[in-house]
Amino acid sequence: AIPPPPSKVATAPATPEAKAKARAWLAKAAQLAGGSAAWAAVKGVEVEQTSTLSMQGQQLELKGKSTWVFPDRQLEIQALPMGEIRQGVDGTSGWRATMGQVQDDPKAVAGIREEWERSLWRLIGQAGTVEAVALAEPVEVGGTKYAAALVQGGAVRDLTLLFDADGRLAGIGYQGDGPQGPARLELLYGDWQPAGAVQYPRSGTARMDGEVFLKSTVTSVKLDPVVPPDAFKKPGS
Repeated sequence: AIPPPPSKVATAPATPEAKAKARAWLAKAAQLAGGSAAWAAVKGVEVEQTSTLSMQGQQLELKGKSTWVFPDRQLEIQALPMGEIRQGVDGTSGWRATMGQVQDDPKAVAGIREEWERSLWRLIGQAGTVEAVALAEPVEVGGTKYAAALVQGGAVRDLTLLFDADGRLAGIGYQGDGPQGPARLELLYGDWQPAGAVQYPRSGTARMDGEVFLKSTVTSVKLDPVVPPDAFKKPGS
């Protein structure tokens, strides 16, 4: 196995003060988003969004719909100009259907575990259990500086929480996989609006190694949608 690249993320001594500061930041961010209890009460979500994907000088318009029953059952549908891509995880195995061709996806279960760990549903809904250390210096993303805290432990490498001047959870950074191998990914959230009892961001910007590659606008958020029992099953199984 190829060893992972050395971390580019600033580290901080895990002093009681740095831990307490991170805990206070996260508690305030949770409060601004409607409170941890309101987020924890939600058991599933259906999100529809439009996105612009920029890769190698090309731009692609996407329409997506994600149905997620927490923590590990999910169906994602992406409509592209050349056809539809569906990806599903039923809690024990994953699959992918591209233009009608169905394949098993052996990485899907680990992938959904990481997605849950770095999701707002876990970071805000379980804010009191997230162990993090406040960094001494702010982290700059896209020309804006954010107070930052590094999450300790877990499956997501170098998971960093970014807080804006108002104390809102403005985004996250983490080590993930890009088309060319390991990459630093950053997601910024904006345009928070009510969805039921919680505040949910309606815009998102994703960067890979500093470059913007995806801009998304959420068009619909449904909390606790009614989901058919076989929604996550592999087609034809």
